[in-house]
Amino acid sequence: MGFAAALSDGVPCAHLTLLEVLPPYRRCGIGCAGSWTVSGTGMRWTRYATRTCFPSAPVAGCGSAQRRCCGAMNGHAAGPRTGRRPAWYNRTMEVVGHRGCAGILPENTLLGFRHAIALGVDRVECDVHRTRDEHLVVMHDERVDRTTDGTGPIALKSLAEVRALDAGQGERVPTLDEVLEVVAGARMRLLLELKGAGTAAPALAAVARRDLLSLVTFTCFDLTRIDEVRRLEAAARTGAIFSRADAASAAVARDAGAVAMGVQFRFLTAEVVAAAHAFGLEIRAWNPDSEQDQRATIALQPDGISTNRPDRLLGLLGRVPGVS
Repeated sequence: MGFAAALSDGVPCAHLTLLEVLPPYRRCGIGCAGSWTVSGTGMRWTRYATRTCFPSAPVAGCGSAQRRCCGAMNGHAAGPRTGRRPAWYNRTMEVVGHRGCAGILPENTLLGFRHAIALGVDRVECDVHRTRDEHLVVMHDERVDRTTDGTGPIALKSLAEVRALDAGQGERVPTLDEVLEVVAGARMRLLLELKGAGTAAPALAAVARRDLLSLVTFTCFDLTRIDEVRRLEAAARTGAIFSRADAASAAVARDAGAVAMGVQFRFLTAEVVAAAHAFGLEIRAWNPDSEQDQRATIALQPDGISTNRPDRLLGLLGRVPGVS
């Protein structure tokens, strides 16, 4: 099947790469011309001294304030104009950078969060624990062993001891305040998972100090922690996380006062999505990282997908990483 036919019919083609998911283009004022070539890695559009654009933010030299030129996409363009997008094209499904972009750069580091934001994610996700001297640091595990060059539980270490560790590529374990500074500067929404005991109240206070309640959703597997957040601040947004879930889990999340629920992607079904929406909940899947798993999760149409490979997911949704 040719590329134009694949786009027109909304049918995947085995030889297409990211090109397959870009939306139908619009022309800049100077028009468009070019040709397709096929290689073992996919298909490529070669432009002939012109630009091909699709709706997005402007770049220098584009003829429209509402379009971005394919010159910013390493020469890749959307291909022949058709009336239909590929079946899996989606600009509304939320992409969440899990622990920043843990499949690309060291997890839960400022480097990772900044990279995820630069890719164009809609949210980032982080985890918070409390040190021995009651500072909040961003790390997933209770112990520092897996992600740093140190050993031992976070709860038995001082902030200075945690900050002395290498979290990968020379990065330091960030404090929650440092992560909030990054997301505030980018006006980026954040899923803040309350991992450690005693984190609910101080995490809420840190977010409130920066006036970021509208950007942050406090999440946890332990529903008593999100209940604590809600009791302390009625305006706070909370989300319930489930490893295993079924349609009844939506009622559990609602009864906990959550506005959202997160489900391990292998347990996400159409019934679970429908139940969440019936209770007025946002539903996000976590963490499909392979292209195959991401495609299968997209097909179930959750409100968002959290992943360690947001670059891959953005591409599958027709949102070129770092461009759209």
